[in-house]
Amino acid sequence: ISVLPEFLESYTNVPMEPVFVNTNSNITVREGGRALLPCSIQHLGTKKVSWRFVEEDKYLTIGTMAWSPDDNISVEHVKHSEEHEDWTLVIPKVKKSHAGLYECQLTSVAGYHTNVRLNVVGPPITIPDVTLTGTQFVERGGQIQLQCNATGGMQIAEEIDWFKDGNIIEGSNFKDYVIFTYRSFEQGALVSTLQVDRAGNQHAGTYVCRSSDNKLKDIVVQVLVADSSNVKRGTVSSNHSLSTPLHQQSNLPIIIGLMATYWTIIN
Repeated sequence: ISVLPEFLESYTNVPMEPVFVNTNSNITVREGGRALLPCSIQHLGTKKVSWRFVEEDKYLTIGTMAWSPDDNISVEHVKHSEEHEDWTLVIPKVKKSHAGLYECQLTSVAGYHTNVRLNVVGPPITIPDVTLTGTQFVERGGQIQLQCNATGGMQIAEEIDWFKDGNIIEGSNFKDYVIFTYRSFEQGALVSTLQVDRAGNQHAGTYVCRSSDNKLKDIVVQVLVADSSNVKRGTVSSNHSLSTPLHQQSNLPIIIGLMATYWTIIN
């Protein structure tokens, strides 16, 4: 009985075996982007972590030391607790040649490793901005249609928000508005269309579309009120048989009077 405390103490001091925590093992990055390959370990103790590029059987890092002079490859080491830490391989500017299988392993323990596959898609997209196009002038009762395109950039924006005169378009106060969103991760596309089928004076104002990565564009929409008594541009009203402008018609009595006086004098 007297040896039980010593036995328990020695038993509790036995180091636990390292365990790899489940992380994403299939990473896809666009060419030119930044790749983060995760490796999370529990109960590492004093053991060393290394990264190896399996395709070329080449060691890239051991501990925090980088062995590859290529592309500024490095390791981000984050220690969450005494029993849990991350060793993330960082490739700042991914090329097609970086695609393949990577291995995170413990250098002093045979058989302890986990694999991460890096997929590189391309070519790189060079359209980082948001564009906003659509109806700027519309007659009352006509249709307003605005299109916000957030396609491009190294990462696809998650969503697009619409604002009118500083207020986000949502809820019952904006029931006249319909928003359609098209998203394609394969094409790197995110397009949102805002539509009002019958425009009224209340729909005039400044519209802003904002992507989730805080890029935004604005457009001013004016609703025109057409007066039915007015003559449309480039046409003549059926109520006017003369093509002479009104300001010229108002001078006709004076001209006729002068002509009569001139005729009297010469006779």
